[in-house]
Amino acid sequence: MKRLHYADWNEVRITLTVKDIADVLNVCDTVALNLVRSGEIPAKKVAGQWRILKTDLMAYLGAKENLYA
Repeated sequence: MKRLHYADWNEVRITLTVKDIADVLNVCDTVALNLVRSGEIPAKKVAGQWRILKTDLMAYLGAKENLYA
């Protein structure tokens, strides 16, 4: 399956699916789902599917970056 690659955050939709965040993080869908289920990346279920706000994903990545700074 072809993965999406984003050049910058302007290309990323405001509301993302687990597959979308897997593409952004360059991990498999299972890892992305585990991050959502654990609450590490905030998400809400809408019509039975997880939805993640782009700002929450950006905050998650920023927090991870600060750990390694």
